Amino acid sequence: MDRESLMSEFSDHLTLEKGLSKNTATSYSYALRHFLSFLAQKGQDPAALTPAEITAYVGARAREGLKPRSLFSAVMALRRFFDFLIASRNLTINNPANAVKPPRVPKLQNHIPRILTEQEVEQLFSFPTLRYLQIRDRAALDLLYLGLRCHEVAGLQEDNLFLDRKFLIVRGKGDKERVVPIIGKARESLDLYLQERGRRFPHVRGPVLLSHTGKPMSRTAIWACVKKRARQAGIERRVFPHMLRHCFTTHAQSRGMGLGQAQEALGHSDIKTTMIYTHLDPSHLIAAYERFHPRAGGAAV
Repeated sequence: MDRESLMSEFSDHLTLEKGLSKNTATSYSYALRHFLSFLAQKGQDPAALTPAEITAYVGARAREGLKPRSLFSAVMALRRFFDFLIASRNLTINNPANAVKPPRVPKLQNHIPRILTEQEVEQLFSFPTLRYLQIRDRAALDLLYLGLRCHEVAGLQEDNLFLDRKFLIVRGKGDKERVVPIIGKARESLDLYLQERGRRFPHVRGPVLLSHTGKPMSRTAIWACVKKRARQAGIERRVFPHMLRHCFTTHAQSRGMGLGQAQEALGHSDIKTTMIYTHLDPSHLIAAYERFHPRAGGAAV
């Protein structure tokens, strides 16, 4: 496993997928670089580490004089890294860093995910859909606001679409599949996009979202799309793809969606990957989306 390539992938994951600030991503990347150098000296593979070995590493850093807040940040970086490694490499291990107890540090404030108001979301969606990229961007935003992660939107395939039955099959972390209802304005946006896509790229098969040249839309392009549309909408705060996932969760629950339904929609609980498509029954989740999703009714602008 090439260390520099791994570092680059992890850095992109932090900024493009998780929407972390540049300072936080830089801090985590620095901590990871030290950790990987430590492993390289010992000839150890990160995928084979135990919680005890990670605890020993953190203890060694403490003895070197690293302050509690820096140690805490290092442990958080390792947790993020192993989550990323397990998901991206489809490893069948538990995150060993989750068992490592970080040092106690003075609590500055509770972390609350940054979100937009429902009005700001509608403002974000207010751009016209007259050209291909506008139509595609509207579909991308609607998919993010259904609770999909950035890499799930980028990786969505035509075979995953069951629009006549009002759901998608999304392949998420750890290569696990889940059912995501697509209703109301999101379905209309995707229908419109697929029609335009078919006219523009009739022979392209596979990835749903395409660039203006017919290439798959990358995570970087999705991030840029969100940033561009937020700027055009006059939203001054920093907006990133994962924020729309947080927005969906918060807005839907404020309208009455149950925690269990939101958990299932977001893929935070396991789904039986052996379920056959014809036997999937997402009706309860579809009903919940139709009842609680802010963009479930009315025509797309």
